[in-house]
Amino acid sequence: AATFPDLPEEFPSEDILTEIPLILSSDDYQKLMLAHVEEVLSEGKISEVEKMELAKLLGLMDPHSHLTGQLSRLIDDESPKVACLALMSAARLRKKDDIPAVIRRLGNFLTLEDAVNALHKYGDMAVQPAGGPRAGGRV
Repeated sequence: AATFPDLPEEFPSEDILTEIPLILSSDDYQKLMLAHVEEVLSEGKISEVEKMELAKLLGLMDPHSHLTGQLSRLIDDESPKVACLALMSAARLRKKDDIPAVIRRLGNFLTLEDAVNALHKYGDMAVQPAGGPRAGGRV
């Protein structure tokens, strides 16, 4: 087995966990990813694995990132593997805009369980009327 003498034996996990959100939210990273997202989601020869990676990556981003607005397209992807990863990301982000795509996935037995889990994470937000809570504050 090859060794890497310059690497510490253990990575400082708290430093890595602190740095990842900072990198993902940086303007430069967002610009780079926007071009990549468009390439991956365009009709072309992009592999299922690349879409799966993108679905996972979007789930790690801040819910307010403009890139997470592309998650519905991955939820609607023809590949159940891509859709399942996108559903897991939607469950983490809980963006209202993704709820219709999550609901559409209830009709496919290959994505049913992940769609139900995602809606469960949304909680009451998933069942509110389009206009929001009714008068009196009840849902």
